[in-house]
Amino acid sequence: MKTTLLLSSAMTGLLLCAGQAMAQDPTTPTPLPLAFPPAVEQPEDLRLEPGSVIHSSDDAELGWLVTSRRTATGQLELVVRGKDGRYRAVPAENLTEEGRTVTVGWTDAQFQAAPILPPPS
Repeated sequence: MKTTLLLSSAMTGLLLCAGQAMAQDPTTPTPLPLAFPPAVEQPEDLRLEPGSVIHSSDDAELGWLVTSRRTATGQLELVVRGKDGRYRAVPAENLTEEGRTVTVGWTDAQFQAAPILPPPS
């Protein structure tokens, strides 16, 4: 009787420890953190947000703001996803903002002639 009681207590302890060890299985995938849009560096007194509509100086809708970046010379550029789905960089100069619409100093022709960028990661 004592042996049976001792064995059953030992088995119960083993099962409890094994249950905790299984709950900590390293192969269980951990949930991915929520992905937030990258922050956009702000020129002077503007408040730019990813997704803002970007217009040209000749009032054509160019696309949507994705992010900002600095060139090798330190100039701030806005990365815009054009209406054609391609990414281009626009100098962050002569910007005006009205709500979620930003007007840049480039014309539609300048934007279309700009080099295509790979999608930002």
